[in-house]
Amino acid sequence: MPQYIFDVESVYLKEPEDELQTHIAEVRTEVIHREKGDILFEAVIPVAYHAYGVYPDVKAVASQIPRPSLQREVLFRVKRYVKKLRPFL
Repeated sequence: MPQYIFDVESVYLKEPEDELQTHIAEVRTEVIHREKGDILFEAVIPVAYHAYGVYPDVKAVASQIPRPSLQREVLFRVKRYVKKLRPFL
């Protein structure tokens, strides 16, 4: 069972600026094997968000994680993480 650790490194407005004022949050992600303590995956995932939704960059995750099941889990968890923090970013 992996453990997920997220940390927002930076937040900036998307260029070119749009009507929704889309922001990009760069989230440092670590996936750690819970029993062994080995780092399975470590990367920075860009996540776009605005008032209507949160959208992690699927291509960035797919290019860095080989297993599709782990890709889906990371996308789900990073989306939920940014969605809860959105009012404070």
